[in-house]
Amino acid sequence: AKQAGLDYLVFADTFAQLTPEKWNALKEDCKKASIDDFRAIPGYEIQTESGDRWIAAYYGGFPAASILTPDGKSIKVGQSDSFFFSTCGSGFVAPFDLTHNPTPTAALSTFSALGCMTYEKGKLHSEALQDYLHDVQLMDYTVPAAIDLMDSPADIKTFCQRAYNQIGAGSLAEVESEFRHPSRMANWTVTSGPRILDWRGVNMSRNTAGESIFPGTERWRVRLQTESDVDLKEVAVYDGMTRIRRYLPQGKTFSVEIDGLHDQQRALVAVVTDSRGRQAISGFQIALDLIMYRTMCSDHQNTINCAFAKDKDGNRVMYGPAWLQEKTRLRNTVPGQSSESFYIIAPLVDGGYPPNIPFMNCTPTVVGKEISEGVIGDVFMSRMNNPHAGRFALVQENELNLRFIDGKAARWGSCSRLIMPVEPTRLFDARLRFTDFLKYLDGPRLQLFEGILKVKRDVTLSDTVRPAVTFGDLAFIPMESFNNQFTVIGPPSWFLTGKACYYRSDFSGLLPPGGYVSIGPHALGSRGFFALDNPLYISSDFKPGPGRVWNGCYDLEDNHINFGMPEPGKTLKAGTEIRYRVLFMAGGRFETSDSAQFEWVRTSMGLAGKPAYDVQVSSGKLKSTVLYLELEAQDGGASFAISRANLPIPLPIKVHGVNANWSTGIWDEDAKALIPCGTLDGAAIASLDTREKPQNLFVGNIIVCDQRDAVVTLLPEGNNRWKVQLQNPTDKPMTVAVRTPKAIKAFRIKKTVEVPAGGQVEITE
Repeated sequence: AKQAGLDYLVFADTFAQLTPEKWNALKEDCKKASIDDFRAIPGYEIQTESGDRWIAAYYGGFPAASILTPDGKSIKVGQSDSFFFSTCGSGFVAPFDLTHNPTPTAALSTFSALGCMTYEKGKLHSEALQDYLHDVQLMDYTVPAAIDLMDSPADIKTFCQRAYNQIGAGSLAEVESEFRHPSRMANWTVTSGPRILDWRGVNMSRNTAGESIFPGTERWRVRLQTESDVDLKEVAVYDGMTRIRRYLPQGKTFSVEIDGLHDQQRALVAVVTDSRGRQAISGFQIALDLIMYRTMCSDHQNTINCAFAKDKDGNRVMYGPAWLQEKTRLRNTVPGQSSESFYIIAPLVDGGYPPNIPFMNCTPTVVGKEISEGVIGDVFMSRMNNPHAGRFALVQENELNLRFIDGKAARWGSCSRLIMPVEPTRLFDARLRFTDFLKYLDGPRLQLFEGILKVKRDVTLSDTVRPAVTFGDLAFIPMESFNNQFTVIGPPSWFLTGKACYYRSDFSGLLPPGGYVSIGPHALGSRGFFALDNPLYISSDFKPGPGRVWNGCYDLEDNHINFGMPEPGKTLKAGTEIRYRVLFMAGGRFETSDSAQFEWVRTSMGLAGKPAYDVQVSSGKLKSTVLYLELEAQDGGASFAISRANLPIPLPIKVHGVNANWSTGIWDEDAKALIPCGTLDGAAIASLDTREKPQNLFVGNIIVCDQRDAVVTLLPEGNNRWKVQLQNPTDKPMTVAVRTPKAIKAFRIKKTVEVPAGGQVEITE
């Protein structure tokens, strides 16, 4: 290995043939073979009970029998966390051969690396760049790894003809420590030819102690330097699974500095390809704003979202702005905190609980006359996505298109790490989104729940079970007698205004847009939901009543208010899409039973008529004031004057029709200040504190051009100077006319420049 140019080598035995004695002997042999300029690292290949292949390399003990299957040869279902933490000490654990494993990579957790390339018998057996990019976009802090299974010393002589790992470390002792106690191993690179010589970030974490406007903190930068022994063909930089830069180098070397704004959280990966088709894949660089951001737990299973704000005394406060989301299975949800953080820490509960238990089940259910899905015995496997994370909103997403074959085992198994066989859903696929907004420290907590169900086959809905299509349910806590009631509120003309319904009443009826259901009072805060766009059919149950089918998540004796689609007996054709939006809310602690905070949200946020603020739009078009202030962009964005208003949360803003390739932000015309903001689905995502004064703002693309494919970044340089970085990701040269929108009058930029194919230029004004 030394003669071939390797600094270290993992000696991976076959675990099925390994004993504790042989493991200790292997570790001793590796210790003896390790010298000043070479490290031999002990490890083994092991399979899960489902047949997934893993590589583990560490210095600890042999797995306990309780972690293994009865034959002692594989990791038992639900024990991958014990294997990762207890056995391997959070060392190097990497699923590999990802394209052939029975379990989808998105369902895997408790690892530190992913095998992007797997070689067997000298040939590429599995390539999984997209799996790695998906995991990185979750903010999972996972590194890429090349797994080259070599059976003899002769194979080592040709290792550089395949893929191998490069670790950025100051010494071999540091390399060894990466296997003993990984530091989330960001300096790993996989290469089958090109070499990444430099991949570093500057000012990647924006920490302003909760201040939104802090000049000089808006920018981040990454530097990339790469080379190959043949001409380079392409250098791509990804933000998660989205390519945001594409360069076409000339020659064998390439270097670039990429500047960006702290507009939204980014997970950056560089992928270098040379003229022979060989690739280098970098580790991650994360750009985030500590005002609100997303990260993953060290078990790589669930999110741990975080936010920093200032309280009324100027102290910096840390709180959890959004509920944790899991990879494997759809969890119940609750709006994130908005007050000083305190947790009820329970044994074996990851991260403890915020001061309001998870109360909203969002598992969809379709009950047909002949076929149903989502009912008791069904458990979906969830693919977790991170479509947007930033200082104004955290958006968490779950795709449901697979179901566990053994739903009962999945239902009562571990809350996570369900590495079990799956199959496609039978009746529908679903995509669910949960948006947690930036909050005031002592205000109510709001979470927008959006769903899309796509029917896969014709189904006639039950005419006895209502709602036959259930979007979710709100659960009571039967142990607390004072909480076993709820109030249904609608517009003044609605016949159920203010009517109290008790949990044994088996109430059912339509909840119109603007109506809400609340449960309270409760020492830790009231809870409930609002109908937004369409009526919701709601029903209350105690146990499954006659003709009632509960969904798969709740099959215990408990109280529920179900909500769904009010169309019994209807036939849904294959391809039918059902879209819905519901606003979840958790009120303040010790809130009284008069639902004052729910009324505040309903009347001030435009859920039941005009909102509490006035807005005058001078450019762009007003689309809606229901929850969001929604506008349509004109010349890159929308300009408007907005009055002072006492709203329960900072006003969420969406400006549709922006270009995600061009910088987006809020331009405060009064303060002459730029606040970068991100995008989602072609809309700028922002929010606004309306409590103090009227404001004049522009929201949208703060720089525009005449080439939609061009990447244009506007960067403040200080002293009212600006830099524009333009990148051409196409195969043809571009003539780009770049300018500021007409609505921004405080400064002007207007230039026409030539940008080579796959090139980058900068201008300064």
